[in-house]
Amino acid sequence: MKGHLNIHFLVEIKTGHVVSIVDFSSEKMGNGKRLVSRVEESVRVIGVPGDGAYDSRANFNFLRWRHIKPVIRIRKGSVQKSTGSEARKLAVIEQQAFKP
Repeated sequence: MKGHLNIHFLVEIKTGHVVSIVDFSSEKMGNGKRLVSRVEESVRVIGVPGDGAYDSRANFNFLRWRHIKPVIRIRKGSVQKSTGSEARKLAVIEQQAFKP
């Protein structure tokens, strides 16, 4: 059986050095739902990049509460409606402004 393994790690932005490996997961595990535990276990986080798997109101609300900048790609077809997350709404507006 073939598959892949996701490795999640922290990087010091200024130097580009890997600070620590946070987590391993298989392709069967949902990465977006594990964002909170990964960030809480980390030392000092100022930004969290992520793909569409991390695009959820819960993740945006958590990052806003912790004063962490989300750099999460919004899923295609997202609307600017604020239903439960002002932080996600602002991210949708920001990313749609840069689309050609």
